[in-house]
Amino acid sequence: MGYDLGSANFPGEHTGNSGSWAWVDGSSPYPCKVSLSTDSIDISALTSLYLEFYLLSYNVSYVSSGFNEFSVDLYDGTSWNDSVYYYSGSSATADWQYVGIDLSSYTTSGKIMFRFNVDKTAATPFYNDIGLDDISVKNVPPCPIVLGLSTSNVTATSATLHWSSVTAANSYDVLYGLQGFNPASAVASTASVDSLVVTSLTPSSNYEFYVVANCGTNGYSDTTGPVSFSTLCTTSSMPFSEDFSTWPPTCFTFSQSSSFAWDHDGNGQHARARFWSFSSGTAYMTSPVIDITQVARLKFKWAHLYSSNYPDDQLIVRIQKVGSTQWDTIADFKGPTFNTPASANTAPPASLSDFASETFYLDSATYYGEEIVVDFVAVTDYGPHLFIDDVVIEAVPACPDPTQVAVSNIASSTADVSWSSTGSKFILEYGPCGFTQGTGMFDTVYTNSATLTGLSSNTDYEVYIQTDCIA
Repeated sequence: MGYDLGSANFPGEHTGNSGSWAWVDGSSPYPCKVSLSTDSIDISALTSLYLEFYLLSYNVSYVSSGFNEFSVDLYDGTSWNDSVYYYSGSSATADWQYVGIDLSSYTTSGKIMFRFNVDKTAATPFYNDIGLDDISVKNVPPCPIVLGLSTSNVTATSATLHWSSVTAANSYDVLYGLQGFNPASAVASTASVDSLVVTSLTPSSNYEFYVVANCGTNGYSDTTGPVSFSTLCTTSSMPFSEDFSTWPPTCFTFSQSSSFAWDHDGNGQHARARFWSFSSGTAYMTSPVIDITQVARLKFKWAHLYSSNYPDDQLIVRIQKVGSTQWDTIADFKGPTFNTPASANTAPPASLSDFASETFYLDSATYYGEEIVVDFVAVTDYGPHLFIDDVVIEAVPACPDPTQVAVSNIASSTADVSWSSTGSKFILEYGPCGFTQGTGMFDTVYTNSATLTGLSSNTDYEVYIQTDCIA
């Protein structure tokens, strides 16, 4: 059923009993016209003429390729009346669309016929297949079904619901609720016009609504719907956290330059960029808006196995103030240091303790009092997968941990170590790898760097750094 109606999106035949439907494939040959005609229909028992059916035309990814044309012709018993109905376009969602046509103004004589046409005249017809199902010929309903359901002015807590007016209607019953609610047990809201503003909705939630026309002595129409809409996200406050236990994470947004995209490692419940599956591409995972009301820091965990065969895998972490077009890069991971040894080509470490933990202090002069978003940018070079977890933005504690520890100038008996911190006094302890804390060599310094002395040659060491905030 075309590119946008693949197996993931195709709603199935309309009736829902695994039956059949009519389908025009947009593929070659084209341009051409395809027609499906009914047999002769005896309408002698009808007092008015009404045609209804369900139409499927969904092409949102290739709008520039245009749309094929769908039309209906009526044979009134004497001659053909062309295009009593015409449509060229796409529905907003991958769903069957109800079509009802009042044909009572046409003069008929004897048996009639209908002809359903698809003109494959789009710039690229290939992308726009057409489906047809559940054709019915009957009297004009005394209370016609409501059409044209849509929404506007959707906010975090309200929305305006719209529909096309029904001439015979005195009022409309509107039923709305969280996606999946049972309209049969819902309390209807009554509207006297063709719209209704609904309030007190839950932010970042999926809703749907139905509409029924009330035509007084002519009764009620059939129910139309559901049509879905989603309320917007509110600004997140501090502390903000996301552990990716569910997917997609609430109010995150995603984009990509190709089919390579962020997805979910359901087993470990991490965000995942599948480098190993794509040779090129850039994928973006952007946080909801976060209000920085305190001096703040960003923390997150990542895991990635470096491969010298694919050395250009990359993770960029950047921040943007709301209303600005400038991105500030906070971290850029690439090359041999972009490595957590417990990772595998396509699997993360078994424990979060084997992820790399990062902490970055946000410049208070730049971000304090601002609303920001954090963007995780994954660039694949076909290497092992990347995993992200435990994203946190929180107030800087009164005595913050040192971060971004680096060792340089390693000699036979000395080495330089540096770190980042807003503190002014630090206690260092170091010793051979695996030593028991409390038994190592100590040093106290008042800058963000120190030289470790008294080391033994050809020996692996580890160092601990603690901020001393006691006056």
